[in-house]
Amino acid sequence: TGDLAASLHHKAVLLHARGAYDAADSLYQRALQMRRDRAAPSDVAETLDHWGQLYHDQGAYNLADSLYGQALALRREAFGAGDHRMASTLSNLAVLRHDQGRYDVADSLYRTALALNRARYGTAHPVVASDLNNLATLLYAQGATAEAESTFREVLTIRRQLFDDDHPDVATALNNLAALVSDRGDIAGAEALYREALSIRRRAFGPNHPRVATSLNNLAWALYEQGDLDAAEPLYREALAVRRRTLGDDHPSVAISLNNVARLLQARGQYADAEPLYREALALRRRTLGDDHPYTALSLYNLAGLLDERGTPRAAEPLYREALAIREATLPGDHLAIAVNRLHLGQCLMTLEQYAEAETLLVGSLPMLTEHLGEDDALVAEARSYLADLYAATGRPAHAASYTVPAQQP
Repeated sequence: TGDLAASLHHKAVLLHARGAYDAADSLYQRALQMRRDRAAPSDVAETLDHWGQLYHDQGAYNLADSLYGQALALRREAFGAGDHRMASTLSNLAVLRHDQGRYDVADSLYRTALALNRARYGTAHPVVASDLNNLATLLYAQGATAEAESTFREVLTIRRQLFDDDHPDVATALNNLAALVSDRGDIAGAEALYREALSIRRRAFGPNHPRVATSLNNLAWALYEQGDLDAAEPLYREALAVRRRTLGDDHPSVAISLNNVARLLQARGQYADAEPLYREALALRRRTLGDDHPYTALSLYNLAGLLDERGTPRAAEPLYREALAIREATLPGDHLAIAVNRLHLGQCLMTLEQYAEAETLLVGSLPMLTEHLGEDDALVAEARSYLADLYAATGRPAHAASYTVPAQQP
């Protein structure tokens, strides 16, 4: 029975990796039933962990949470809280808390798992690289880009030492490093990294796999940011189709693709086509992530921006406000997303002639934007322009003059 349970478990892991989620689900369930009867606690916890990852990958966060919790309790009772065998479940739970937007809890769990695995395996080990990658992803989400980039580079170095260049884990490291490179403004450099990652993943997984969809999405983003909308659109749409096929219509990753297709259509002025996609993404995120998640805030902000751009600021205002409230509650106080949200809520309120509150928001956003982006950034110029317009509209020309952006000299 033990050998059969182990065989079922390992077959489930392979099916899971290939994206055959329904078949994997059935095998995990059978393996767990057998292992509960006869196997050691570590084997039961192993199946609980992997089954939890399956539900996590499908966006079923509550089911994943329950399975991870059972695994953690088994490991703690069997081995003690400081044992390295706690690390795998702690890491899984950290990724779940990250995806749920509970960043402080995730940070503590990631660092605990990393310390346990480093003590056990040393530095150059796949498990340690995975822990570092997860921590770097969280740091990036929190806006700690310098620490995130150095950590991603450490991950890539370790994985190139351990694996050949066609290994999927190398693709993951390339993909994540590309995001940091793009943040420095090197979009062409990011594009090259995204293309390499996509090529590796297509060879490793075939065309219909969630990780291939992620690489398609990211390459499309790089092309979009360089103004090549015609090249970006089919990649965004392919990513959406792959995610619907492999993950189902109710997965958080589908919302990412819906949002990105909508953003591209908005950039083309196809507002009527973009709006229902933004609304579908928002509804999906409310269902799967909850009302207080940073990604729900992003969908609110994007829909507000579209409505504002279409000339309906009164419809945009409550969405901007809800997005800002979520971001202020879940992100660090100096996060760039908070500054940008305040900027555009302030601009919206100016249009509605709510000048006092608009002034507070705009004045507060300007130093944050300058700190993040520098004096010469377009968003900083936008904030100064809004303030100049606000002071001109409220009869304060001296204030307006102090914010007027000087014309460029030939």
